[in-house]
Amino acid sequence: MFRKVSLLLTACFIIACSSVNYPDDQKCMISKDTYNYKATTLSLANLNLKELPVCIGNLVKLEYLYLGYNQLTELPASIGKLTKLNYLYLYENQLTSLPESIGNLKELTKLDIGSNQLSSIPDCIGNFTELEYLYLGNNELTVLPDSIGSLINLRKLDLNRNQLKTLPAGLAKLTKLKELYLIQNKFSETEKLRIKKMLPDCDIWWE
Repeated sequence: MFRKVSLLLTACFIIACSSVNYPDDQKCMISKDTYNYKATTLSLANLNLKELPVCIGNLVKLEYLYLGYNQLTELPASIGKLTKLNYLYLYENQLTSLPESIGNLKELTKLDIGSNQLSSIPDCIGNFTELEYLYLGNNELTVLPDSIGSLINLRKLDLNRNQLKTLPAGLAKLTKLKELYLIQNKFSETEKLRIKKMLPDCDIWWE
């Protein structure tokens, strides 16, 4: 019961923080000293949030964070303090970029940033060496960083409905990859053959 109440209070506090215009030098002073909960799961999905407060970074025990179905256009750099995160769900927002600090989340096993407005992914994605599931579908990606080849534990990669014409050679290193979704991109037949040769043991969906 205490944990459920703690989660509820934490969620309410974050929502309150995001709706109040505190001066930058005062924002989250209370949360740092007072709201030091041990919650490991937090859902703020489907709340029409337009921003996250910097104090989200104080919830350092979080392992599962659900932020889907909001109106977020960016993430605060402080999200990089959530180094225990295992699952980060950002589906159906309006993100146009990701902060470099997201590369600190080295324990992620699932990352869902599908259905946003991303045209690129930062190189620091290569830090996610424990990642098993990566969802990037329904964005505006034209290229992937070479560092994606460092995701040696990746099993499923969703790139459906982007603007990709080619994939980096580093994908050949992803020997555990079993599912690759490439529906509605801009690959030539030559590039499709190249991708198949890179990933002979992976099931690939083109349409």
